[in-house]
Amino acid sequence: MDFEIVPGVSAAFAAAAVLKSELTVPEKAQTIIMTRMEGRVAMPEGEQLRDLASHGCTMVIFLSITRMTKVVRELTSSGYTEDTPVAVVYRVGWSDELVIRGTLKDIAPKSQSG
Repeated sequence: MDFEIVPGVSAAFAAAAVLKSELTVPEKAQTIIMTRMEGRVAMPEGEQLRDLASHGCTMVIFLSITRMTKVVRELTSSGYTEDTPVAVVYRVGWSDELVIRGTLKDIAPKSQSG
């Protein structure tokens, strides 16, 4: 069987590099969950954003920019505070990369205007 190895970096880790930020912080968050907001395709039982967010760890949420208001609602209802720092990183590593920083309180309107 022929195969090819294509090196790459996950968008999550590329975004952390662009943000100059660590995804884990001693005594704060040692776990990273990578997921997406439920949309056209349902999430398996127990994997809805609200369930995963209840762990209070670092969340990397893919493909959910059009559902940002719901993302914020799910995170805040699961214990994240409105002053939790967040970033939206669009097309990380590409020439049209866009970074929007904020908090859970203001990221939805910021990302809609960005």
